Amino acid sequence: MHNIIAAAREVGLLKEGNSFRDQTEYGYLPRDKVVLLCTGSQGEPRAAMARIAADNHPDITLDKDDLVIFSSKTIPGNEKSVSELLNKLAEQQVEVITSEDALVHTSGHPRQDELRQFYGWVKPKLLVPMHGEARHLMKQTEFAAECDIPETATARAGQMLRLVPGDAKIVDEVPGGRLHVDGRIIVPSVEGPARKRRKLAHVGVVAVSLVIDGSGRMVDDPQAVLDGLPEETGAGYEFFELVLDIVEEVFESIPRKRRQVDEVVEEKLRQSIRRRVDTEWGKRPIVHVLIHRV
Repeated sequence: MHNIIAAAREVGLLKEGNSFRDQTEYGYLPRDKVVLLCTGSQGEPRAAMARIAADNHPDITLDKDDLVIFSSKTIPGNEKSVSELLNKLAEQQVEVITSEDALVHTSGHPRQDELRQFYGWVKPKLLVPMHGEARHLMKQTEFAAECDIPETATARAGQMLRLVPGDAKIVDEVPGGRLHVDGRIIVPSVEGPARKRRKLAHVGVVAVSLVIDGSGRMVDDPQAVLDGLPEETGAGYEFFELVLDIVEEVFESIPRKRRQVDEVVEEKLRQSIRRRVDTEWGKRPIVHVLIHRV
């Protein structure tokens, strides 16, 4: 925000007479004489607007009948976060104006005539469209041809584009994506344990243990550990006892010869426990089956 203001002043779009104050001074200024410039029009949770709407900003608070103007349009995919932001402002009885109410939208993207002028200034030999969906990149490639740019190239995230020598060309692809700091190590977000932990938090885990002898019989009663599940079903039956009943019932239904194969017993028990718990609870927990042979 400070950089944008400095650039606007430098090129003469913003007059020097305008007075800008630090946010820490807001509480000491007359409210009817102040305009706040805030980030977070797309509902970003850590941005200033979200914190102000939630009434947890260290310096800024809104009062009833204050006016908030959104000079943006909601980016597809951000509808939920923007709606939550607007509802929080409404709860504070703050008046809100969006582009649906008045001509207040200010685009941060250049128009085609501005792009054409810019391309005329820099005279690029190669244009690589970036930041957009495939159809946006295609349109920009077509526009580049209209502007007489000799060459264009498009690349997906992770692709390695060779610029010189010769024509631009995709020559390789490198792994990419987000990384998570997990304790003292860094792990990929897709393959890392964070996703599994989120699932564990949502559906819980069931671990069952049983001992099977050489003839395919259970030597002792099965054991179970349940974490993250309710104590009882809607009918008042303990989930712990339900799981043990499922283990015994399903185990007895497996033919004696098939009980000699760990994978068969594990998968049969796992699927049965998940289905039955889903029937009673509406969620399918993560299930681990531990088999001990004697």
